Amino acid sequence: MNDFFCTALEDRIPRPDLVFLFNIILAFLALPALISLSLGEYKFRSPRLSWFTRLRRWSFLTAKIALLLPAVFFVALDLAYLPPAFTPSSAQSIQRVAWF
Repeated sequence: MNDFFCTALEDRIPRPDLVFLFNIILAFLALPALISLSLGEYKFRSPRLSWFTRLRRWSFLTAKIALLLPAVFFVALDLAYLPPAFTPSSAQSIQRVAWF
């Protein structure tokens, strides 16, 4: 009667979170070479911003990154392990490409 065959994700890949952290570190190292980061279009010699404005901008950027990372993590897991035809090594390759 039990037609489900379930295996834990830990049995298929060893510690996917460590691989994800490694890929995030690589992505943040490659970030300055790929794009330029600016906090908007402002004058070259604009007056110094208040601490509240700077705190608000950096907290917004931190919140966006904190919401984006779990979404990327779980979407890559879904892409890699949703079809059962993939072998564990090909699934890990799909994860690495999707995470980066």
